[in-house]
Amino acid sequence: MKRRWIGLRIVVSLCAALGWWGLIYPELTLTPETVKVSVENAEGELQEVSGEWDFDSSLYQEILNADRSKITFRSRLLTDFGLLLEAIHDRSGNK
Repeated sequence: MKRRWIGLRIVVSLCAALGWWGLIYPELTLTPETVKVSVENAEGELQEVSGEWDFDSSLYQEILNADRSKITFRSRLLTDFGLLLEAIHDRSGNK
């Protein structure tokens, strides 16, 4: 039990360290591979901004000052974890 507790503390500490890394150096975490910039057109549909974009300080400030309804958070890790939980749930016969 003590080993699990130590392992959990290590995982939480690593996640906290990575979170601080993103706050201190946002230009290293906000890359074109991790951020998709979209613009809403006149019909209300989202269109992805085409081409490569360079990180500048305005992007970080826009994200910080944006309304909650304007930001969509998606995580492949959480999506895959959700699929894993669904598979386990269905396999056990609880529908």
